[in-house]
Amino acid sequence: MIPFTIFGRRVSTCHVLPALAMLALLAVSLFPVFVVASHFVPPVQLTSVWLEPRVFSVADVAAGRAEFTLRKSGKWKRLCDVDAQQTFIDHEGSIRFRGETHAVEVPPSFDAMRSKPRTKPDVVPKILNASPGLWRLRLVNINGACWPWERLWPIVPSEPVEATFEIR
Repeated sequence: MIPFTIFGRRVSTCHVLPALAMLALLAVSLFPVFVVASHFVPPVQLTSVWLEPRVFSVADVAAGRAEFTLRKSGKWKRLCDVDAQQTFIDHEGSIRFRGETHAVEVPPSFDAMRSKPRTKPDVVPKILNASPGLWRLRLVNINGACWPWERLWPIVPSEPVEATFEIR
């Protein structure tokens, strides 16, 4: 038997090989647990979103000039790619229009997002001009991917957050 020195202690191969085999077996058996756990932890959780301005005229919406800045507040749990999907909901709770899906800019650190607006303004969809009144914009983060396998099996969507606005 060939002796090994590990942390200043001399051990033989009859002790090292079973220990290495157990570590390899432990790593192989815990990998699926890690994969499933990472699937259920969304990268970012928004606490609130709001539009500036919140009131738009029917004429501006019809002409495509109803621009707004979507401000967000929340916390990053994992710094990885995610998309944000917008949905426009009328006052009765019906989904009337699925908006754009935007790639979310990943901050350099976990504390970076505090009411951070998008770089360019969004536009209220022209189709909403036919229904003046109160509306809600629902924002959900989808398609998160931190690890290579999450490109095949994306992270679960985040909890949706909503902002209200009015078309007059």
